[in-house]
Amino acid sequence: MVRRIFERIGGPMRALARPIRGLHQAAYLLAGLTLASQVLALLRDRIFAHTFGAGEVLDLYYAAFRVPDLVFALVASLVSAYVLIPRITGADRETTRRVLSESASFLFGIGGIICVILALFMPQFLALLFPNFAASAHQAEFILLARILLFQPILLGLSGVFASVTQVHRRFTLFALSPVLYNLGIIFGAIFLYPRWGLSGIGIGVIIGAVVHLAVNIPVVMEAGVIPRLRFPTFALMSSIVRDSVPRSLALGMGSVTALVLTALASRIGTGAVSVFTLAGNLEAVPLSLIGASYAVAAFPALSEASALEKKSEFTRILSSSARHIILWSVVAIGLVAVLRAHIVRIVLGTGAFDWNATRLTAALLVVFIVGLAAQGLVLLFSRALYAARQSWRPFLYQLAGGVLTMILAVAFLSLRDTGLHNSLATLLRVGDVRGTAVILVALAATLGQIFLVGLSLLALRTIAPGLASSLVRPLRDGCVAALLGGTATYATLALLGGIAPLTTFASVLIEGTIAGVVGCALAAAALHFIQNEEFLVMAGALNKLLHLQSGRSAVLAPSAEEPAQPASQVSNGVNPGNIRNFSIIAHVDHGKSTLADRLLERTGTIPERLMRDQVLDRMDLERERGITIKMQPVRMVWRPSHAEVRSTKYEARKESNFEFSDSEYILNLIDTPGHIDFSYEVSRALHAVEGVLLLVDSTQGVQAQTLTTLAAAQAQRCVVIPVVSKIDSPAARVDEVKAELAGLLKVSPGGVLAVSGKTGAGVDELLEAIVRLVPPPRVSESGNGEPRGLIFDFSYSTHRGVAVYLRVFDGTFRKGQQLIFHAAGKDFIALETGIFTPEETPAESLSSGDIGYIVTGIKEPGVVAVGDTIGVVHGSLPALPGYERPRPVVWASIYPENQDDLPLLRKSLERLRLSDSSLSFEEESSGVLGRGFRCGFLGLLHLEIVTERLRREFSLSLIVTIPTISYVVTRTNGEREIIYTPAKFPEHGDILKIEEPWARVIIITPPRVMSTLIQALYEHEAQTLSTETFHDGRIEIEVEMPLRELMRGFFDRLKNISSGYASLSYEILPPRTADVVRLDILVAEEPVPAFARVVAARRVQEEAEKMVEKLHAILPKQLFNTKIQARAQGRIISSRTLSAMRKDVTGYLYGGDVTRKMKLLEKQKRGKKKLLERGTGKVNIPEDVFMKMVRVDS
Repeated sequence: MVRRIFERIGGPMRALARPIRGLHQAAYLLAGLTLASQVLALLRDRIFAHTFGAGEVLDLYYAAFRVPDLVFALVASLVSAYVLIPRITGADRETTRRVLSESASFLFGIGGIICVILALFMPQFLALLFPNFAASAHQAEFILLARILLFQPILLGLSGVFASVTQVHRRFTLFALSPVLYNLGIIFGAIFLYPRWGLSGIGIGVIIGAVVHLAVNIPVVMEAGVIPRLRFPTFALMSSIVRDSVPRSLALGMGSVTALVLTALASRIGTGAVSVFTLAGNLEAVPLSLIGASYAVAAFPALSEASALEKKSEFTRILSSSARHIILWSVVAIGLVAVLRAHIVRIVLGTGAFDWNATRLTAALLVVFIVGLAAQGLVLLFSRALYAARQSWRPFLYQLAGGVLTMILAVAFLSLRDTGLHNSLATLLRVGDVRGTAVILVALAATLGQIFLVGLSLLALRTIAPGLASSLVRPLRDGCVAALLGGTATYATLALLGGIAPLTTFASVLIEGTIAGVVGCALAAAALHFIQNEEFLVMAGALNKLLHLQSGRSAVLAPSAEEPAQPASQVSNGVNPGNIRNFSIIAHVDHGKSTLADRLLERTGTIPERLMRDQVLDRMDLERERGITIKMQPVRMVWRPSHAEVRSTKYEARKESNFEFSDSEYILNLIDTPGHIDFSYEVSRALHAVEGVLLLVDSTQGVQAQTLTTLAAAQAQRCVVIPVVSKIDSPAARVDEVKAELAGLLKVSPGGVLAVSGKTGAGVDELLEAIVRLVPPPRVSESGNGEPRGLIFDFSYSTHRGVAVYLRVFDGTFRKGQQLIFHAAGKDFIALETGIFTPEETPAESLSSGDIGYIVTGIKEPGVVAVGDTIGVVHGSLPALPGYERPRPVVWASIYPENQDDLPLLRKSLERLRLSDSSLSFEEESSGVLGRGFRCGFLGLLHLEIVTERLRREFSLSLIVTIPTISYVVTRTNGEREIIYTPAKFPEHGDILKIEEPWARVIIITPPRVMSTLIQALYEHEAQTLSTETFHDGRIEIEVEMPLRELMRGFFDRLKNISSGYASLSYEILPPRTADVVRLDILVAEEPVPAFARVVAARRVQEEAEKMVEKLHAILPKQLFNTKIQARAQGRIISSRTLSAMRKDVTGYLYGGDVTRKMKLLEKQKRGKKKLLERGTGKVNIPEDVFMKMVRVDS
């Protein structure tokens, strides 16, 4: 029943449960909803102040609340969200459910026992803590209220367990709604239940609020499929959780003990002291929740993920960003609240039984508390950072030290009552004539304890987040400037308005305070804008994105990257452009590009030796497993040549060059590229961003087909080509022969060809010198107006930062904070971060002309960012740069999820892949049998294989992938031309006038011994030979043209089999030519099955027809009647098999008698089958597994 209730309200809840992944978007959303919660909390306090005043009843209520707070801190926090989030982040569904179930069961068991014991001994416990309340007339109500409130920590603890799922799924809207509803429950108790049941009614309202606090998280848990069940906790799991959570629980417990002791000390000062002390703390909690708590909560999941992935720079970036925002806005709030303190208290609490003296004393306490606002916010953040970094005991130790110091200071200060310190504070805060001002000393002790805690935490974070403390100086300075100006403007406005209208009514106080506050905020904002404060600019951008997100105008919810990071190791790009070299490595597949790149990184010291590994630039698991490069990868290297090294190198280019090395360092920007023909689009984009290339040739294999293709592409871009022979350390190396072969190809002398070993590092120093000598400095356009302009050659998508574009800068300088625009898309954005590749993305102060780097855009929408687009400044005068030609898909295949419920996940996964693979295209389609899926275009069969494997691995999808096909241009008899991507959409044979298909020019380099077999294979695949050429080592280059359809029909695999892997192939697509192909349909029970249709060559149609009919005949289950399986092409049946009927033994029960009895039953069976067909009920239902076997790509 509970499930049905939540499913019914699931629709409205899902509208509130959109994931919010950007750090600042989440923080500002939490702040907004937390503001609503705090407004309700203030309304609650106003009701209490109006009803009870700062008197004994309110003292009892707040004192009773300290008991469940202590229970929550010591018990419920053992299984809180902050402990569970790191454990369930990235975990599978069953693991998450087990963690939640055992945590909830532990909470019920241990928490329930402790609460029962406290309930039994509550009178003695309260008498020990608050002896001044022992003689109160409300003593019995006090005890009953405390007992009722013991239900609260159990309910809120369970809500915390559920909230771990809510936060991991970034459903911050629901998470922030919980305290809103919690306060509504308390208000309900105060208004409707207190008149009937007294203090117990308020306690019941608290329990109602706690129940709703829990309930709001349940829909997300149900959606995730991880609803916990009561079970006996296992020792291994719970001991691990408790071991990690005990430090935090003790830290929270220490905080609660400190609050309990301070409340007890306040109760000894006099009646109403506990009330004003708590109410002032509640008022200070409003800005604390809006600023410190919001950022701490929003940052914790990201900090946990960065720590788990050991991304130290990302961890530091998130922590520094959050801390800087907390400091800035807290300091500004301190200045404004300190000036408006009296107005705030009068507006919120100054009503009914809450008299003027209580108002003044509360305002004085608010000033003391608000001074520690930034410190309290940083304590919340730093504690979570230490938990995320698995430094769990440090927060407890620091909380213990801070708590002990606070209590000692409080006792010491109270011993100084009516002395100079006490009187001076009271006079300074203008409450010298008010009774009970000693409570100010207790508040001062609490504030000093929080400041002490911040200092300890910063010391602890020096090694975890280096440079954190220094990054906080600027926002502290900017915040002080804004607070000073804003506070001064607020004070001046109050003084001006005070002489105009008397402050005798609530409306006049509200209007005066609001006007003064608005003026102060406006001047503070103007000051931040004038000094170009980064946090202020980021806030403006993030709020704008959040408004778009909540209004539904953003089609895709993607992580935001709005924060410009400032790690300690910030890079400065003050480099002479003449010392920059941009180059790429191009080669045939498996010729040693990645290994050579490793040696270059090692030799230049780009990556420390302890962090080096093989194929360091290959980031994907698929790349490392297959030993091939799939994605281009840029990296920036710094080379500082010594003159001894330069003089010792000997190669011909050095003799022919007048180049002289300078004493400074050289910036070498390398773009490592794939070698397989399917990823040639990656190579072409890289060539647009560089001035030179290393043409790498394996000394054991010589020039291969893809060598010629990549060389032609580099020469077309007018890149300087440096020929290099690799793998010279191999026993099978033919260094001199391959040098001569490569020299002949480039028409240079063999002495100009370098020889290196990526394995041993031999020749790498000479190669570095050659790069600096021969590759020209970056080409810079002559616009001369200083406007930045760059060309996008790739981009990436981060779960925390959004889209980062990889670009080559051709003009000007890009800096973070600039207002930029995509020329083609017309979309403007703020550069949230600029940086370089080391090879990790490392923030830099700027990107200047000639640099290769990245810019974080913060854009979430798909389809906005595109490779080949130009980035420039908004309203700039420079035109767009020449871009890239959009790649045309070579093959098409349909991808369907095996479970149709996974279709949204498949769509999202393809969109995510397209963010990192711009050559992937897809469109949704529907099959009557296989359901809905996507028709996807690929650059080749390997591209298809890589994409489908990534879908399976990275998104855990089970897929059905159909046989790949190519596109055809069909001209109908009425003259209409249509591009057909799938056989099922081919027109009938009589409606076709002409069919055209793409062709390919193929270059094959093969050993001579396999020529005869190869010629036969070329004939079978309809190839036309154009030319042949023989290399010096006897290998033969054959140039042919063939239909792309035949090239994709397993020709590459057949070539490898024929040559035992020694032949190589490359191709380029040619314009369409007339095709002699037909559509082959498969009919079952004389009904065509569209999913089985294929387009095949007319000369092979008979062979393919028989093959498909035989395959279907073998796997199709028998029916109640004879089933014809036929193949049809060109309007006639060309192959047929009959699947015999499934025969039921209708005479089995006969044990004798005349034979005519059996014949009668058999004839009746025959007539029944005939009647089935005559009625049209003989249609065959083909099982799903048969379709899968017929259309699935053979693995």
